[in-house]
This record gives sequence, C-alpha cells and structure tokens, in this order.
Amino acid sequence: MRVAVALSCGVDSLSGRAAPVLSEIHAIGLARQLSADLVGVHVGAQTSLLRDYAAYGLNRIDVLPRDEAGTGDVGTILAAWLRANADISILVTGHKASGALDSGLVPFEVAHALGWAVVSDVAAVVAVSQQDGGSPGTMQVLQARPRGVRRPVFIDGPCVLAAHERTGTVPTYIHAVGRAAQIEGVHPGMVAEGLEPEGPEGEIRPWRARPRLMNGAADTARQGSANVLVAPSPDEAARAIIDHLRQLGLGPSGSASRNVTQ
Repeated sequence: MRVAVALSCGVDSLSGRAAPVLSEIHAIGLARQLSADLVGVHVGAQTSLLRDYAAYGLNRIDVLPRDEAGTGDVGTILAAWLRANADISILVTGHKASGALDSGLVPFEVAHALGWAVVSDVAAVVAVSQQDGGSPGTMQVLQARPRGVRRPVFIDGPCVLAAHERTGTVPTYIHAVGRAAQIEGVHPGMVAEGLEPEGPEGEIRPWRARPRLMNGAADTARQGSANVLVAPSPDEAARAIIDHLRQLGLGPSGSASRNVTQ
C-alpha cells in the first residue's frame, strides 16, 4: 500500500523566509504509521525546501507544475495526479499550510474530486487492514478534539487524512536522506487527463443581504420605542416587560397576562 504526502512551501511567521510547515512534518510521521512506501507530492516550482521535507523520511517527491501564471486549483491537480497513480490509495496532508494565501480546503477538494472519504485533525493511526491487491480496508484513526480528547473514527476504502499539528508523531530528521531523495518534476501531460473535478459543481452568485427574520413590531422596538424606567416598582417593571414582549410577538396573552399585571 503506497501512501502520498502533500507538501507545500511554508513561510516562517517571524523571519518571512521559506520554512517547512509543522503540520506537514506531522503528516509525514502519520504516513509512516500507515506504510513504509511513501511518496511526497508538491504543486508548484521546485525549491530547496523540498530537501528539508525529504529528510524526514521521503525517498521521492513528485513536483507537479502549475500553469504559466502560477495559478490553478491545487486540489484538482492533486486529484488528477492521484488518478494517474492508481496504486496510491491514501493521501495525507497537513492540518493547514502557512503560505499566507492558503485556504485549508485542499484535502476536501481532493476528496470531493475523487469521491474519497476525508478526516481532519487526525492525531494517530490505530489499525489498518488491507484487502487483496494491497488496497486499504477498514482503518481506525484517532481524531483530535478540544481539551485533549481523542475520538475514534473508522474509514473504509481510499481516503484523505489531514494530520493535526499536535500528533506527537514527528519523524527524525536525517540530513543524508534529504540529500539522497529523488525529486522530479512530473510532465504536465501525465496529469492533464481528468483535470475537471467529479461531482456536482457549485453555483457562484453575487452577494446579497439576507432577509431579516423579525417582524415589523420587533424592528420598531429595536429602534427605541420602549420607555426607560428608573427604579420602577415591581408591578411597573412587570407591566413594561410584558408590553415589550407583546411588541415582539412573544408576550403572554389571555388570562395568564391578566393575572400577572393585576
């Protein structure tokens, strides 16, 4: 079973220089729990930063070019690359990138395009079963939740896993492995087929103000039509509250209201 790890060029928040993304280093450690046959994949130009990623345990990294303008849907390009490499059934990504222009939606875009399952905030892999041919069967992972809670999640078939930043699975950095890694650019023709994502497309509409869900009485009350009472008696305060609730359409009616106001 081959496992792919998606890599990106991060930016250090203090120095502004290119730096590995911590959650993607955790993604490499998480992928090593799944299989020893790993391959990294990066969408963009080749940089020396990829050697730093490879030093954490990647012997090969495929670099997928974007168009001449440097734009393009990263999720769509990754999905096309995965279609061309049918022996890869699991894609592990970071929790979020740090390039300042990232949306964090790449794992979901890939899963949507391929029809795969997706699990975010994965902290650890508990168990993995393989079917005939090496494809993944049922996988159990632990999903990180607030306050240190770990929730078990079961997945069947190919999937996309987004590693959490606090998985505790940081692999050992080996400089020699990074220098010896094979980093190659993949020809655009190898990923040109199937660039259009599968599934229903969303509809882009111009923004418009949402309709207000309050009635006219509520709007009038919000505009300051109520009286301000200073140190009222209990009876006066009760009557003012009931009158205000009636203006909002929420006040009591019938004998119940008469009993309160008397």
